[in-house]
Amino acid sequence: MSLHLSARTPVSPVRTTRTVTVAILLTTCTLYVLISQLSFSPSHTYVPDYLWDQSVKKRWYNTSSQAKEQSNLSSLAKERGHTQSRMRDLGNSSSQLTLPKSLMFITDISFPGRNGSSGVVRELKSIFLFNRPSWFRPNGLHSTQAFAGCDFDTCLLTDNETEREGAAAIMFHMCSGLRHPLPFQVDQRQVWIAFGLESPPHCGHYRNPYSRKFNWTMTYRTDSDVFYPYDQFHFRQTPAEKNFTALVSGKSKPVAWFVSNCQDHSKRKEYAKELSKHIQVDIYGACGSFSCPRSKTNDCKRLLNTAYFFYLSFENSLCRDYMTEKVFKLYDNVDVIPVVRGRVDYKRYLPPGTFLDTADFRTPRELALRLTSLMADKKAYTKMLTLKDRFSTGAIGYDPTLCRLCEKLHVHNVSKTYPDLQKWASEGICRDADDV
Repeated sequence: MSLHLSARTPVSPVRTTRTVTVAILLTTCTLYVLISQLSFSPSHTYVPDYLWDQSVKKRWYNTSSQAKEQSNLSSLAKERGHTQSRMRDLGNSSSQLTLPKSLMFITDISFPGRNGSSGVVRELKSIFLFNRPSWFRPNGLHSTQAFAGCDFDTCLLTDNETEREGAAAIMFHMCSGLRHPLPFQVDQRQVWIAFGLESPPHCGHYRNPYSRKFNWTMTYRTDSDVFYPYDQFHFRQTPAEKNFTALVSGKSKPVAWFVSNCQDHSKRKEYAKELSKHIQVDIYGACGSFSCPRSKTNDCKRLLNTAYFFYLSFENSLCRDYMTEKVFKLYDNVDVIPVVRGRVDYKRYLPPGTFLDTADFRTPRELALRLTSLMADKKAYTKMLTLKDRFSTGAIGYDPTLCRLCEKLHVHNVSKTYPDLQKWASEGICRDADDV
């Protein structure tokens, strides 16, 4: 005899609850699988690791409009009150660090503040520039203007000798050299900062009689006490209106390179020469047969935008983290795809899907084959160029490096010196070229 439930037979509430729970779990799992399989495309924006706790995976956000893009990042900031920075904090490596002030800063390196720093007494701290290079011209020298917009804005940069004795820190430009003996006595209460943006082969003054006196470093290296990159990336406030399909259709030349220094440690000229055996490489400047004077910057930029698919952004030294303005400039309305070469984990620095790295190819010939393939696949190339145009570099309303420096002077005590600054600056930092 079979059992039959009539239409009026009541269904157990417990059974109903279990059914709904199972359905929700299945739906959640399905969504997780779909999201995890999303591929990167120009309609998705990468949110780097430093915005998340280490236990949370990287996420992608659909950004069909600029407003939605900003909304996503704002929600993200509210969701995560603090995160572990991937940048080494020599003062306290285990400290929790707050989100960077600007969520438009797109790179895997952050300029964090410290939790609990709101209670620090913010007295004015001056930073004396002992041998300021001519190119270092921060806004508001001899005033606090250079730190406007920082969480800690009570600092002052000066090269006025009369203010040296009372300064909280003295900044030495290591690539300019240090006079010996110094025209003043060492004051242990002052922070000595070794500052430099050149690679060791082009900056030999880390070896000096005072190399054991320095407390902090401020360089392009991510393990510096104050990280000082050449530039930073951020989303464009207003995406450029360009017809990328038409722009790409008008291009006809494979690769360009503007270079004036023909002798370097990276053998970049040799790599370009080997690459030119497999694809056309037009070299402009003292090291090549093409010419576009620096006085005609706009004309040179227009030439790249209209004629060339790729540009060689090769560093003159293969040194850890050494990435100069060469590649950053290519994100300022220059419509070519960069081909980068250096001792840099470019995937940490540059927006993914917007560049090619020679390290990903075993030989220059393999790279040439990839470049040729992209030139033929106009759709794939156009996607890369469109995505690259979503990012820009330059001013974001304040200087993150100076903000970090001022904060550090207020928050960190000076409890260390470098036992051998020359060793830190040079040992194991650079390598010889092994790809040509």
